[in-house]
Amino acid sequence: MSTTYYPRPLDIKALETELDPDEEVRWHGTPDVKEYVFANLIPGIMIAGVSSLLSMLFLLFGANNLAQALNWWAPSRVPAPTIAGAAAECAIGIGLLVVTWGAVVCVANHYRRRAARTIYALTNTRLITILTSDGTPVDVHSIEPAHPLILKRIDSTNGLGCINLFPSSNGDSSFSWYGVSEPRRVEHLIRHTFDPPHLTSSPHAAQHNHPETSQ
Repeated sequence: MSTTYYPRPLDIKALETELDPDEEVRWHGTPDVKEYVFANLIPGIMIAGVSSLLSMLFLLFGANNLAQALNWWAPSRVPAPTIAGAAAECAIGIGLLVVTWGAVVCVANHYRRRAARTIYALTNTRLITILTSDGTPVDVHSIEPAHPLILKRIDSTNGLGCINLFPSSNGDSSFSWYGVSEPRRVEHLIRHTFDPPHLTSSPHAAQHNHPETSQ
């Protein structure tokens, strides 16, 4: 079962430092570390997969040449491969694998540390993501959503989820929260903060209702 993380007292102080005098916090939390790392590693894992395939080709090619150089079977070409050349090809394949997945581990550790320093907050005026250092905000990403909202919520079976906010129906995600605990409740708070009932109660407004998606 995944663990839900909440801001430490020092992080709460960093959040309070960022708020405007009349700004009201309606929800705050921190990302689940595993979900946060996985979401940010997806592009890297795809690249690592391609690199691993290339590494395996080098290994197979090198192993075949090494077997021929050692006379384990008759060479398929003239001249026969040398042991040194075949060993170099195997070393390249192994090196690519080590470097590729070593880089993935390093990046994962980077995002693991980053998740522990990240705060998500919903206020009466905006959505905020804060990266802290020793209780001080060092990187703040905030957005004031426009009406009508375009939200996408992706739920996981472990009770966590991802919330994406889009600038338009065809646009890319402009704001994302990963590993959110109780994502349905958080989405409900966002909708009722920035899409209050009086803005969506008329027939005209209903035609522009935002496409919320749960998976």
